[in-house]
Amino acid sequence: MIKKIIRSIIIITAFIGMQRSALAQIQKVIVKVEFKSDNSYEFSYEKDVPGNYTLAIILKNLKNAYNPHFKEVISNNQGSLFSLTPIDSKKRITFSYNYSYIQGIINPKVNKEFTYLLPFQKGKEIKVHDVKNLANAILDKSLPENWKMYQFEGYYLDSIFASRKGVVINIIDNNTSDLEAYYSGKKNSITIEHLDGSFANYSGFQKNSILVKEGQTVYPSTFLGLVNQSNKDHLNSLIFSVYYLVNDEPNRKYRNSSFKYVKRTSYINPYFFTSKGVEQLLQFNNYIADFNKELILREFTRREKKQLKKNQIKI
Repeated sequence: MIKKIIRSIIIITAFIGMQRSALAQIQKVIVKVEFKSDNSYEFSYEKDVPGNYTLAIILKNLKNAYNPHFKEVISNNQGSLFSLTPIDSKKRITFSYNYSYIQGIINPKVNKEFTYLLPFQKGKEIKVHDVKNLANAILDKSLPENWKMYQFEGYYLDSIFASRKGVVINIIDNNTSDLEAYYSGKKNSITIEHLDGSFANYSGFQKNSILVKEGQTVYPSTFLGLVNQSNKDHLNSLIFSVYYLVNDEPNRKYRNSSFKYVKRTSYINPYFFTSKGVEQLLQFNNYIADFNKELILREFTRREKKQLKKNQIKI
């Protein structure tokens, strides 16, 4: 979801603070502007949600300062952005500004050959189905470019585990299990952002079974929650996809801050580690979940490896 805020800079800084306070309750990212005694302005931000966000700030009617043309990825909960320094130190800077943000990194350098774990216990057998986009299935419209979404199906599937290290950025856990609604679109889910800027979505949890929290770092084989018991024959399923943000017209350099050129996501057809080795999954084929220590540790930092040895990290 793209958010946009437009605010005019008034010389009275108290008014800026009042504007910020009024919007703080509804915005995930807040840009703050502080007037300094040397007639400069300091831009900073606060972010109360986990994960990376791309932030663009557009300055309009700027006088007595150079335009920084700011567009950057912000990751921390707060931080400095840039300063406006007066060209003529004896005069005030005047301007108006707006800003927009979008969750994620646009056009990240994703590793499309990365090997994922099947999100189940070692030894569990699953059957793979390709999930059709509803627009394609119902409205007969073409699928998004690179569309790839799996339904992993198996008897007595119970636990769901992380396929790759990342940060939990979104949890939906308010949908009640329905034994008859095998293909229901109302599913409890977890979205995880990976180190390379890609996302994985796991959809199909039992309500109140999710044991991770937003902002938490998870690792390959971290227990996430329980599979929704959605079929009386004990044939349960999980929807899984990996994707990233794409800017359709990268040469436009975000001439405005609405991100209107970020029109789609691009899906990845991942490689998975199975009992037969590393392979891309084929529809209607059966696979057995497997993993090894090397796969678990490959994205661990040195500190995390030490924490794992001391049982400070559990997987």
